[in-house]
Amino acid sequence: MGRNKSNLPMEQIKSEYESGMSFKTLGEKYGVSLFTIRNRLIKAGAQIRKRGGVKGNRGGKELQDRNNKIVEAYHQQGKILREIGEELGLSGERVRQILNQMEVGTQAYWGCVEDD
Repeated sequence: MGRNKSNLPMEQIKSEYESGMSFKTLGEKYGVSLFTIRNRLIKAGAQIRKRGGVKGNRGGKELQDRNNKIVEAYHQQGKILREIGEELGLSGERVRQILNQMEVGTQAYWGCVEDD
């Protein structure tokens, strides 16, 4: 990739990695490979996460914020999975999966209401 690898702002990169950004995302941001980012973080003494991240926290703060919005919409606003998905550009099934990963039970599966 095109960037001079010796001029990377490692303190900033380390901070961004520790706040949840991935090697790939950082590599794209700084114009180097994910392997360069990983190797430099190791040299900088960063605690490298296990592959796949922490359950419920994959993808860092952006995904965590999105997942929290899903839980809020489901519990506090009473929205159904399909409505939440439409607002966030996800399928209702993906919303259900996220709620399950966050150990939040779902009552209304797709928003289909049975007639009495």
